[in-house]
Amino acid sequence: MASLFNQQIDLTYEGLIKTIDNGVLGAVEKEITDGLGNSSTLKLGTTSASFVGTLDLTGATVTGLPPSGVSSIIAGTNVTLDPVGGTGDVTINVAGGAGLVNGTVANSIKSADSLTTIASTATATNAIAIGNGADATQTKNIVLGTGNAGSATMIVIGDATGPDYAATSIAIGNNMPTDLAFRGDSVSVGHGIYPSQYGVYIGNGANHTAGGQTRCVAVGHNSRTSANQTISLGADTVTTAENSVAIGYGITAATANTVTLKRLQMLDYASLSYADDTAAAAGGIPLGGVYHTAGALKIRIA
Repeated sequence: MASLFNQQIDLTYEGLIKTIDNGVLGAVEKEITDGLGNSSTLKLGTTSASFVGTLDLTGATVTGLPPSGVSSIIAGTNVTLDPVGGTGDVTINVAGGAGLVNGTVANSIKSADSLTTIASTATATNAIAIGNGADATQTKNIVLGTGNAGSATMIVIGDATGPDYAATSIAIGNNMPTDLAFRGDSVSVGHGIYPSQYGVYIGNGANHTAGGQTRCVAVGHNSRTSANQTISLGADTVTTAENSVAIGYGITAATANTVTLKRLQMLDYASLSYADDTAAAAGGIPLGGVYHTAGALKIRIA
């Protein structure tokens, strides 16, 4: 390092550091220049300092940063720091973090392997698989929980859901059956449900009993359908004839095109009393509608 000892000012002034106006430092920062007036990247004042251009702290130890500053970045589990050539910047890479990660194809999402004992799989476009052993292998599958979806555009939520549900169906619950059946476009909510094609089944054990039915609805514990276009409403209800409806606990509907129930109670019956069909029509009773005359039950036919 060159020393100024015994050096003449007129021979060394070019290398001296000074303020741009040759004046003393004050509250307003002044640019620092050399003896020839060449600008530096530093501005100094009595209470502040600032830089222009690039400040390279490579190899420096920086202390005293305020709490909002970043003093260091340290790599840890599943985090690596890769230097960006020659810039002093770093790229932070996170691998295997606890959350959602990319599936194996475009637009697919799965839960990170580190979250589950059995890794989930999302191996089809637009598939989502979240949970232990969740398996989304068909286009637009959504699988939440332990289970899988064997057909496209399925939504499966629950445990051990059967893989043989047909396309565009929704299955929510545990221990869904795995036997093949006509289950396309169906909705199943409950435990151990056997849905029919275009069917809606809600309740533990709701199912079809003969296989192959379509457009059925079963709502209630162990409610069952065994013919096309039937509706079973209530625990242990059964429909065995086409287009039949069973309503109530333990009811079996065995006559086609019929609603079967144990008892029928009409509310507001006092306002349904008419002398004849003409009076009933004037009172708003439609053809085929029910009314009574002083307690005698009648059906309007004219």
